[in-house]
Amino acid sequence: MDWTALEAFVAVAERRSFTAAAEALGVSRSVASRRVSSLEEELGVQLLLRSTRHVDTTTAGRRLLGEVGPLLSAVEAAVDGLPEAALEPAGELRITAPADLAQWMLPSVLGGLVARYPALHPVVVVGNRVVDLEREGFDVALRVHMGPPGESRLRARRLGPLVMGLFGAPSYLARRPPPSSLDDLAHHVIVGGSDSLPEAWRRATAVAANDMLLAAALARHGVGLAALPTHLAREAVASGELVRLLPDHEFGRGALHLVFSSARVLPPKLEVFRDAVLAFLEENPLEG
Repeated sequence: MDWTALEAFVAVAERRSFTAAAEALGVSRSVASRRVSSLEEELGVQLLLRSTRHVDTTTAGRRLLGEVGPLLSAVEAAVDGLPEAALEPAGELRITAPADLAQWMLPSVLGGLVARYPALHPVVVVGNRVVDLEREGFDVALRVHMGPPGESRLRARRLGPLVMGLFGAPSYLARRPPPSSLDDLAHHVIVGGSDSLPEAWRRATAVAANDMLLAAALARHGVGLAALPTHLAREAVASGELVRLLPDHEFGRGALHLVFSSARVLPPKLEVFRDAVLAFLEENPLEG
């Protein structure tokens, strides 16, 4: 049974006017009339008594209105009450992101959103594991891809390039001279994730870790040199805790993406999150 035909019948029966019902439904009078006629034809009964002056319900029409009217109102109220259906962003917003990106970006992004939209409730799950957004019930992910995104069924918005540089603490460089070439790295201690370094240099890794925050902390403490995203090390370089080494060489290049499910239209909560992330990156560029 056509839902729009039932909706048109209830609108006409309650208002006793095809013109008023059409205005309420946002359709033409002829469309409203055609929908009601198709419903009558499908049910095999006359629901409305039509005249040039007014519209009234038949016995069958009154019974159908009494049964369907409250149900239709309840469905409309339920749909209107959904947080995602609201014009203002609301409801739970489930986000997954690596720890370094979450700590660098999300306090500012989410702080502004929560202050502006008190009905919005972000839930952040931090980790390097690539989660299945749809299966595990996430709305959006921040992901670093060293190549093209692989999830063809998902939508990805490229946010910008991500460049890996080499960094060390002044305390470490006081013990060992800074490298002047890539070959010199064979004589240095490497900490953190060394996947971006050649195999010959990985043997020099003192502490291996798959977390960029830990790698940055190890480097700041003078344990060794670390390959870090330039945006993550920017503040430590400005404060003098880290020094960038071999600045003309990149130790890896990828891209940061905002990944959504395959839904064609983003709900308001995702639209404002996307816009807040883009605004943050305008003020805090990934590169440089």
